[in-house]
Amino acid sequence: MTITKEETAMNTSTSEYASVGTGTGLAVPTSTTTPTTMKGAATTESEAKRPVPARIGRAQLQAIAERLDTTDRELLALLAAHRYATTRQLAQITELSGQYGSARSALRQTSRRLRRQHGLGLVDHLARRIGGTRAGSAGYVWYLTAAGQRLTSEGQGRGARRRFQEPSALFLAHTLAITQARVVIEQAIHAVGGNLARLRTEPACWRSWLRLGGALGWLK
Repeated sequence: MTITKEETAMNTSTSEYASVGTGTGLAVPTSTTTPTTMKGAATTESEAKRPVPARIGRAQLQAIAERLDTTDRELLALLAAHRYATTRQLAQITELSGQYGSARSALRQTSRRLRRQHGLGLVDHLARRIGGTRAGSAGYVWYLTAAGQRLTSEGQGRGARRRFQEPSALFLAHTLAITQARVVIEQAIHAVGGNLARLRTEPACWRSWLRLGGALGWLK
């Protein structure tokens, strides 16, 4: 899925993602934490900081896959398609299925599912959060681990798995803006009673063509 510079600017200027890369938007937590009187918030933080399990074998991955329901798989598929997404973005998309009673419930339960998948070694999140540390778990930026990529690529004919590298602030802002465009598109379609039939993100949307002389070119 590709968007123009104007569309990117529109999305980033009308949402919380406009602050990515600034001192208040993409904050890196320090070794100290802000005291909180909310027991639930403290529990969420400790669970999210658990280390991702070591390499997961084929049999173990199959056992994990059997424990996942439709919503779990949808969350993994969204991360496979968009590479990076915040807890809030993932909640906004899965909420459209009507399985949650409210947006707050969707956010809370999506956060719980992601923490569980993190514990299973399928997903991880960046240390920095959209909105800074005050954003809580809603600001976590999630991505698939090697095990998560293996699970989502089985039977899909996808290419080699991507080795994780910490994204630059500019690349992350661009990627999250595309994910946000997906949120807006799905919400607009859902509002008129429709469903998104097909969406292709990069590089799946690239098309090849033959140059003069027979060399292969790519339209990106």
